[in-house]
Amino acid sequence: MKTPERFKTQAAIGIIVIIGAAIFQGISAITRVTAQSTNTLYRVTRIVDGDTVYLESYPKSFRLIGIDTPESKRNARAKSIAARTGQDLETIIAQGKRASAYTKSLLEGKSVRIEWDVQPKDRYGRNLAYLWHGSKMVNLEIVRAGFADVLTIPPNVRYVEKFVQVAREAREQRRGLWR
Repeated sequence: MKTPERFKTQAAIGIIVIIGAAIFQGISAITRVTAQSTNTLYRVTRIVDGDTVYLESYPKSFRLIGIDTPESKRNARAKSIAARTGQDLETIIAQGKRASAYTKSLLEGKSVRIEWDVQPKDRYGRNLAYLWHGSKMVNLEIVRAGFADVLTIPPNVRYVEKFVQVAREAREQRRGLWR
């Protein structure tokens, strides 16, 4: 017959083993997705705007991690930004269209590799990723060209220092939207 202390100890060990197994499975699943995806090329099928695209084989869009481009359509978010910042709505939309055109110039008809970070989806179900065309990270190139601000949402912070650095350079050199 088991004593109460021995039962509590065995129960605690059992809980720790279950939690450890769950964590291991979660990490293994993320690692499998990352390893599988980063070596596969996916054709870009549609550019929604400067920071959102669709890739073949994925029904949901991809939101590019670490960046934020202006809205390219008259919508509630664009109106909210205009009200909050005092910027003219038409100026915001014009900048958004320029950012979208730049992203399109980088990706239209191209194939990319996917790099996931810690959180693979946002609250809207969109895929969150860094996209690579050849040896260049698309997300970073959009910031470098001055067509996006840095937008870091933890836990996806792998390249935040690099994004901040190239954003500063883009502003200082008056590239893209900073002209």
